[in-house]
Amino acid sequence: MKSWTYFRFILVLLFLGACSRNPLGEDLQQPILNLGFTLSQTCSNSFNQDAPYSCQITTSEVLTNLVYSLDPILTTCTWASINSVTGIIIGTPNDDQVGVCQMAVHSQNSQRIAQTYSYSIQVNNLPAIFSITNAASILEDALPSIIRNDAAVQASEEGMGTYRFDHANTTAPRCIDNAAVLSINAINGAITFGPALNYNGTCFIRVAFDDGNAVANSVVTAEFLITVIPVNDPPVMSVIGAQTTPAFSTLTLNFTITDVDSTLNCATSMSAATSNATIVPVANIVFGGTAPNCTAAITPVPGQSGILNITFTLTDSGTPLPALSVSTTFSLNVTPFNNPPVMSAILAQSTSEDMAKVVSFTITDIDNILNCVTSMSATTSNAAIVPAGNIVFSGTAPNCTATITPALDANGVL
Repeated sequence: MKSWTYFRFILVLLFLGACSRNPLGEDLQQPILNLGFTLSQTCSNSFNQDAPYSCQITTSEVLTNLVYSLDPILTTCTWASINSVTGIIIGTPNDDQVGVCQMAVHSQNSQRIAQTYSYSIQVNNLPAIFSITNAASILEDALPSIIRNDAAVQASEEGMGTYRFDHANTTAPRCIDNAAVLSINAINGAITFGPALNYNGTCFIRVAFDDGNAVANSVVTAEFLITVIPVNDPPVMSVIGAQTTPAFSTLTLNFTITDVDSTLNCATSMSAATSNATIVPVANIVFGGTAPNCTAAITPVPGQSGILNITFTLTDSGTPLPALSVSTTFSLNVTPFNNPPVMSAILAQSTSEDMAKVVSFTITDIDNILNCVTSMSATTSNAAIVPAGNIVFSGTAPNCTATITPALDANGVL
């Protein structure tokens, strides 16, 4: 009886050994798909960008030593990774990884392989945190310069989007309307600004940042102002060329004066200087007219002539300080005026036939040297009685004489 029991035991062992081998006699080492072996999770499937994600994968498998993995093709949540031992999925999606992505999880042990478990994740886009402080002040008419090196979106967004201006929604006065140069670097938001000529005051710039995710909150804007400090611009006076005027004559000049930031007055904004006050003293230069069209009346001293330089200076009101001046210098040639010579009156004269008559008289000239012989000439109304050649001048100016000799045997009145 014991022998038969032992024999049956041996048969059972042989049968079990046969069952553990395939028809080719190889050991069964490959896992067997168990359709009852499933994976699942109960984590939130919607969360925000830049937030850490953690999700435990659970299983119905009772056996231990499971190995977890993410399918490299089916898994589109590229920011995620899974712990192969614990089955915990972790990761932090970046700003450029928003939207819906897919998790595809594998799990197996030495005996079984679970069906691939897939589920979707919604990564929500958050608007960028975007604020810009006011820029440092610059001077009026400053050359274009970088007024903002970085538009200062938060660090996690840097490099994830692009910058541009939002002129349409900018508060007035807008810098774009008062700029010679206004540009922005689309990558880092650096802003270059140069004010328009003679512009001063405050103006606004609005910058938009687009994170590129094409959702409702992808674009955020921030506005800042810049102050352009006024600078006094120098006044402008038209050029006055060389001038000529005769003595005893007033010269009237026309010229213009302008200033972009001051109110000018032809009389009070102008002053003059002269290089020779003997010919033209400063008091003899009188300004008139209404800006921008001004006049200057220049009157030489009577009887004076010569060449001198006259300087006109235009000074603005000094708004803002300091007051600024511009000058122009021109030459003035006062040409001599020929005053007529003066000769004393000569009364009616008489003489006897064939008798010469000596007449005394004086000659003077304030601006010429006279000669009794060469400066004088004579005519006669009756050359038969006294030919012009019979009138001979002599003496030393101013005291001169004229010797008048009638023709031989001639007489009469002439």
